Amino acid sequence: MRRDMEAVIHQANLGREDEKIAQLYFVDKLPQVDVATELYLGRATVQRRLPGIMQRMRDTSSKLYS
Repeated sequence: MRRDMEAVIHQANLGREDEKIAQLYFVDKLPQVDVATELYLGRATVQRRLPGIMQRMRDTSSKLYS
C-alpha cells in the first residue's frame, strides 16, 4: 500500500513542494500542522493545497490502476 501511494505521488507530477506535502500527509500520516512545520509553511497553506493534490493523485491513480 505504501509503495502504491508513493508511486502515485511520484507519477502525479505534483512539483517538489506538493510532492513533499503529499508524502508527509498521506504516506507518513503526519497531521497538517506537522507537515506545515516540517516545510516551513502555514497550516492554512497546506490545507489549501491538499484538495488539488488529492485530485491530481486521484486522476493519476485511475490512469495507473484501471
